[in-house]
Amino acid sequence: MVAASFRPFAALGCALLLPLVAGCAAPAAPRPEVFALEAPVPSPPGDLPVGERIRWWEDRLPLMASPDRDEAYMRLGQLHLDSGQAVEARLSFRQAQLGWLSEREQAQAEYGIALSYLLEDRIDAATPHLLVAEAGLAGPEAEECAFLLEVSRGGARGGDPAMLARLGPYLPEDALAAATPATGPGLLSGVIDVSRNQWHASRIRPDHEPMSKPWRLTVHHSAEPFHAASAASSKAEVRRIQQFHQDGRGWADLGYHFLVDREGRVFEGRSMEFQGAHAFGDNNVGNIGVCLLGNFAADPERGGEYARVQSIPAAQLAGLRELVDLLRSRYGIDRSEVHGHSELRGTACPGPALLSWVERYRAGR
Repeated sequence: MVAASFRPFAALGCALLLPLVAGCAAPAAPRPEVFALEAPVPSPPGDLPVGERIRWWEDRLPLMASPDRDEAYMRLGQLHLDSGQAVEARLSFRQAQLGWLSEREQAQAEYGIALSYLLEDRIDAATPHLLVAEAGLAGPEAEECAFLLEVSRGGARGGDPAMLARLGPYLPEDALAAATPATGPGLLSGVIDVSRNQWHASRIRPDHEPMSKPWRLTVHHSAEPFHAASAASSKAEVRRIQQFHQDGRGWADLGYHFLVDREGRVFEGRSMEFQGAHAFGDNNVGNIGVCLLGNFAADPERGGEYARVQSIPAAQLAGLRELVDLLRSRYGIDRSEVHGHSELRGTACPGPALLSWVERYRAGR
C-alpha cells in the first residue's frame, strides 16, 4: 500500500526530470540567419537636365537611409560641379564625408572639394585637397589629380587633349595656355581664335559618342538674335548656348564643333574627339557641326526680334569659308559633302541666305 501510494509522485518526478535530461542533450543546430540584399540606390533618368537631376536627389534625401544618403551627397557634389556651382558642390562633398565612406570614396570627396575650389580659381585652397586625394585615387581620376598638382606647381606643359577637355573648367587661363598643345584633335592651329578653355566651357558629360572619321560638314545658325561685336560678348553667347544644350536639352556638351561670331572669330565647340549633336540622330555620324552666331531665318511665332532676319556680315562669312576650307583639307572632305542643316532634315536652319552660301560653296564659287 505504501509503495503504491508513492507511484503518482514517482511518475511526477520522472516528468519533472525530463526537461533536465533533455537539457543535457546536444543542442539543435541553429537556423541560418537570412540577410536580404540592399537595393541599389536609385538614379534619376539620364535624359533629365542637370538642374532637374539635382532637385531629384534633394527631394529624396530626407527619405534615405544613412549609407544611401552618403552616396546621394557624392552624386549631388558631382552634379553641382557639372553646373558650375562651386559652393554647393563643396558642401555636398563635405556632407558625404561625415558618413561612412570607403577610403577611395573619401579620396573622391577630397578631389571633388579640390575641383570646387578650382572652379573659383582658388588654386592655393585646392592644392591641400589634391594632395590628400592623390593617395587614395586610381585610374583616370588619379591621372587628372596628378596633372592638376603639376599645374599648381607651375608645371604641366602639355597634356592629353581628352583630359584637357575634361579639366578645362578647372584650369586657370595662364596654366591653360601652358598646358594646351598648339595643335590637336580639338584645336586646329591657325584657324581657332578662341579655345574651349578660353571661353570657360563646362566639361563634357559622360553620355557622348566617339567621333568617327569626318567625311561631311553641316552649317547651322544659332537661331538667336545676336548683334554684339566684342569677343567678351561672343564668349558669353557661346557659354549660353552650351548651358542650354546641356541643361535644357540634356546633351553631353555643346552640340556644334565650331562656332563663328560676327567678327569672323572661330570658337572651338565640342572637341573633335567626340561626335556632335547638331544634325539629329545618325546625321551626326562623321559630321562636323559649324554654327554661325545669329538668327538668319524669320520665326514670327516667337515674336519680337525673331521675326526679323539678321544680315550676315562679310567678316563672318570670311571666317566661315576659312574654317570650312581648313577642315576639308585636314580631313579630306569632298566639297559636295558640305551641307546646310535643312538639307538633312526638315528645319528652317540655317536660313535662306546662309543656305545660298552653302550652295555656292559646293559649286566652287
